Amino acid sequence: MKTIPLIIALSLLANAALAFKWWQSRSSSATPAVSAKAPAAQPATKPAASKAREPEPARVASVAAKPQPSAKPAWTQLFSAADLKGSILRLRAAGCPEETIQDLMVAEVTRRFADRRKVALAGISTQSETEYWKASDYSSPAAREGQKKYRELEREASALLVELLGFDPQKKLREESGYYDYYERQVSFVAPEKREQLRRYLEEFQEKEQDHYGRNRGLYDAQERAERREMQEEKKRGLAAFLTPEELRQWELRSSQMASQLQSEISTMSLTQAQYETLFALRSKVGDAMYLYGDQSEDPKARERSEQAKKQLQAEIKATLGDDLGKEWELSRTPFYSELFRLAKAENLPADTARKVFGYKEQAEAKAKEVRAMTDLSREQQQQTLAALRTETENAMKTTLGDKVFNSYKSRAYWLNSISYTPPVRPVAPKQP
Repeated sequence: MKTIPLIIALSLLANAALAFKWWQSRSSSATPAVSAKAPAAQPATKPAASKAREPEPARVASVAAKPQPSAKPAWTQLFSAADLKGSILRLRAAGCPEETIQDLMVAEVTRRFADRRKVALAGISTQSETEYWKASDYSSPAAREGQKKYRELEREASALLVELLGFDPQKKLREESGYYDYYERQVSFVAPEKREQLRRYLEEFQEKEQDHYGRNRGLYDAQERAERREMQEEKKRGLAAFLTPEELRQWELRSSQMASQLQSEISTMSLTQAQYETLFALRSKVGDAMYLYGDQSEDPKARERSEQAKKQLQAEIKATLGDDLGKEWELSRTPFYSELFRLAKAENLPADTARKVFGYKEQAEAKAKEVRAMTDLSREQQQQTLAALRTETENAMKTTLGDKVFNSYKSRAYWLNSISYTPPVRPVAPKQP
């Protein structure tokens, strides 16, 4: 928190120094002084007997040293913090570089909002600077109120810069630097004249959503889910009030709750735009009916509805996008496969590596099920067969992944123990003499 006033102070000093240097360079181009070597006036003709009068070098030097008045305005005549619009006009008329004018305006606007920003930031964190051992609660009502005030101040400061300069130099700098702006990404698809309105609406609605989550404190029961669905419908109605149907559709594809859910489900898939939009439409029809929430785990009917919704969606995806994409979508939602996919990608292994290794898993599990159903095998024979199956599976995985990646993955491949449990070998401590 203490670094913010320091940064502001340094920014103001730097810009003031830059402006003074520019003004000083203009002042140095004043009318040059009279040359000390100017020829003296010719003495009057006198009789030959009289001695010619000597020139007066001291007086000439004195005249030469006399400063000439400058017509250039003083810095205080150009810039006034109380009249920023007038300051811009005067600085431009005096030939001040536009970049310097922008820096001066940013510095002054930053100074104006510094104290209020500091108060808002102090409210965001509930942690005392002296009681550092106490945890901060950034979701508390006080913290959310501080976040809200800070966003309002940012909007107000940006609006002032736009009023003065026609744009916000800080926002432009962030864009040129590749700074990720969450809300800018959400509004970039609409016409420029609607972006600020859409951004403001989304920011204000997020505050309402944060209040909802804060009240529930992580309790996601049936009532919470119903409230959340109603809130999403309210959000959609509000957007429809100023967006065209196509703009609303584009927002849903990019930033709706369904888009967020779908993004997590296709993390291992490579889709075209048309395939994504088709999958989005199919997924939206099912909604959250395919999920089995914690408070429903003991309800057989809820479990049945969830399984039925999954099967229906899976069948529609295969029928619409093909068996291969249907299988990939199913695998993408499987934690074991997602982990394999990320590992193979991080190690730059072939694209089909995860599918191959997951295939070994499915084959081994199916074979293990058959072995356990063989009643003609003794318990010992079953264990030996399953141990051999695990060894065979591990060798196939090692060939596909390589020794290094396999050893890294093996410690997390708990499903291998469901085929045949191999106790870890612990080194025997040497006996003490």
